[in-house]
Amino acid sequence: MQMKKLNIARAAFCLVAISVALSALLGFKAFAAESGKCGENLKWSYSAGTLTISGKGKMQNYSEANKAPWSSFSDEITAVVLPEKLESVGTLAFYNCTSLKAISIPDKVEIIYDKAFYNCTSLRLVDLSNSLKTIGRAAFYNCQKLEALSLPDGLEKISDKAFYLCRSIVSITVPQSVKSIGKEAFAYCESLLRVEINAEITAIPEWCFYGCSSLAQIKLPETVTEIETYAFRRCNDLYTVYHSGGKDTVKSIRNQISEDVPELKNGGYVGAGELDEETRTSDIETDKNGALISQTNSTVKSDEDITLSTSVTTKNEQNSHPYYSVHIILTIEGEQSWGKAIIELREALSKINDSHSLDGQLDEIRLTLYLKNTYTVNKLFLQELAGRKMTVEVVDASGSIWFIDCSELKFDEVKKDTGVTYTVSESTDKTNKKLGTENGYQVTFKESSSIKTNVVIKLPDSAANSNAFLYQLEGGKPKRLQASVVDANANARFYVSSINKNTKYVIGINVPNESVDDIIIPTEASDPFGAIARLEKIEYVSTGVRRLGGFTFVEIFLIVIGLLVFISVVVGVVMYMMYKKNPNQLAFAEGFIEKAQSKAKNVGKLFTRKNKKQ
Repeated sequence: MQMKKLNIARAAFCLVAISVALSALLGFKAFAAESGKCGENLKWSYSAGTLTISGKGKMQNYSEANKAPWSSFSDEITAVVLPEKLESVGTLAFYNCTSLKAISIPDKVEIIYDKAFYNCTSLRLVDLSNSLKTIGRAAFYNCQKLEALSLPDGLEKISDKAFYLCRSIVSITVPQSVKSIGKEAFAYCESLLRVEINAEITAIPEWCFYGCSSLAQIKLPETVTEIETYAFRRCNDLYTVYHSGGKDTVKSIRNQISEDVPELKNGGYVGAGELDEETRTSDIETDKNGALISQTNSTVKSDEDITLSTSVTTKNEQNSHPYYSVHIILTIEGEQSWGKAIIELREALSKINDSHSLDGQLDEIRLTLYLKNTYTVNKLFLQELAGRKMTVEVVDASGSIWFIDCSELKFDEVKKDTGVTYTVSESTDKTNKKLGTENGYQVTFKESSSIKTNVVIKLPDSAANSNAFLYQLEGGKPKRLQASVVDANANARFYVSSINKNTKYVIGINVPNESVDDIIIPTEASDPFGAIARLEKIEYVSTGVRRLGGFTFVEIFLIVIGLLVFISVVVGVVMYMMYKKNPNQLAFAEGFIEKAQSKAKNVGKLFTRKNKKQ
């Protein structure tokens, strides 16, 4: 009987050991699935939506059979950090990263291989390498939201379908260095208004601009003598083609393009000239009776410093004045661009006000600001926006997104250039335990900020439609700042009036025992709750543990006390040495030293308590 019990015990022990071993193995595999190698000298790691690649050299090329190691969760990647010494972006590297919003390609990268960013449907900003030579086949295929793009000087090859179905690009300048453009390179770029080709190519490839239905103006180099099949088919708004070649060449170009765009032959212009400073186009929507429902007038300006596009939509409603809504998209190419950006934006807003202030109601003005080669918005630019009735969305190359309600922005409050660049990572088990949740995320800000901003933080998809609580850690303890409903796309929005880059911020998901009475329900997250009438303005919360020289005020106070105690001890020792021959004075010095030592012990206890809390 005892032997049987012993065998049962041994069997149970073996089962427990096997379970532990399997758990450890599975845990190891889960960990291994979120890190590894992606090149001879490149490593990758993943945490809370951020894919970080480190090291140097060329990235590995992948295929349908041998996919990138992060492909199983590619749709959850919201940010990609690439190392400065990266030399290439591999084939299919970021294929189907549908949540990726922006990417900055380091300056040593010379080639982006085929389909590298294929089907990155949320990608809005691409900051290309200054050393880039080749853009591979279908590299940015179906990047439907890509708006901020400029091709660098030194680029030599744009391959077939490189920007196919990039529906949101408004302007393209092909640099002189380009030696070849592939078939269908810009096909179905439906928002493309103007194109300037400086490359000394001899032909526009077949299907190159097929379906660019908004294209109004294009400048071709005088070396172009051939327009290949369907190069401009379905470009029905094309009315101006600049070409500085001879009379016979220009006539030939007109005839060839007219095969795709018959209207060009009848009323368009083909000949010498420069692109207009401002390219215009119009899109009209009517009802079945031909009555005007809406009309959108678009303009675009573009040069080496900025690209500025403006769309003014007029909506007519029965028995009322028309309503106007304005969307301005401004791409900043670097710090040197701000002066020009201020002038151009001021001019654009002035034209809008002059045109629409009398005959209708201006419903809203939205400005989307893309930052390339910089992560902060210029102080003077912000002051230009202060007090205006408009909303600004800022998107930088890290994928960080934040909004400014300019009516809340005060001129005197803008003290410096401002940026709200951040990274998101999983918080530690210790922090999660303090919050009382398993789903915590640490948010680290690159810069401090002192203006009111609405910060949009993309969380893993599992956080969609949940309650998010923003905390800051003070002495290791979480202090609740604000609560917000996460939308269906897993975006959490927090309204802050200040940010401190040295403060540790944490977001907790569905934290138990936290009140939701004051939770913010952003418009973007309101669907499950029905129409929401906001009776009170959203309160912006001041955040950040106040610091001076990297220390909190409590730490500074303790340091000062410590210094005073140290000085007291030194003074006491000196007095002891001076008066040790006189009994009365010696007793006074010894008493002084004892008091100083007592104060030193108390300060030490304060530091010990503080460290234990942290």
